[in-house]
Amino acid sequence: MNRKGVSQAVAWVLLVGLSISLTIFVGVWLQDQSKDAIEGIVSDSEIKGRCSNVYFSAEDNCKWNDPDQIDNITFKNTGSFTISKFKCNGDDNVIGGEGGLAPGEKYVWQGLSTCNSNIQSIILVPFVKIENEEHGCAERTLTINC
Repeated sequence: MNRKGVSQAVAWVLLVGLSISLTIFVGVWLQDQSKDAIEGIVSDSEIKGRCSNVYFSAEDNCKWNDPDQIDNITFKNTGSFTISKFKCNGDDNVIGGEGGLAPGEKYVWQGLSTCNSNIQSIILVPFVKIENEEHGCAERTLTINC
């Protein structure tokens, strides 16, 4: 009996089986990697799309020199999406109530003293909520000089 022929056949079967297994493993890994990359690209483009449609106006009543006057800002959401909150001068001050500031709504904020009244300008950054995560729209920043 010729045992050399049998061992060569076993070696070819093992080599082909290993090649097929490795191909399947690499294919599944590449598929997972591409899904993760696509989800990241879609998420970034959705954030940019939302932020590009965030518009708001603000009318200020800053009377920091007169302690008898109330300092307030009236916000109006003129964009297409709800603004979940604003950050004021980098601090995490929530403006707009529990549900945020819906399109067309106005909100009078009387919290200028919590926004560091030692300065003469206020920088506001709007935030939108996408899939329960808040994202800042830095390109829609508004500066109010008092």
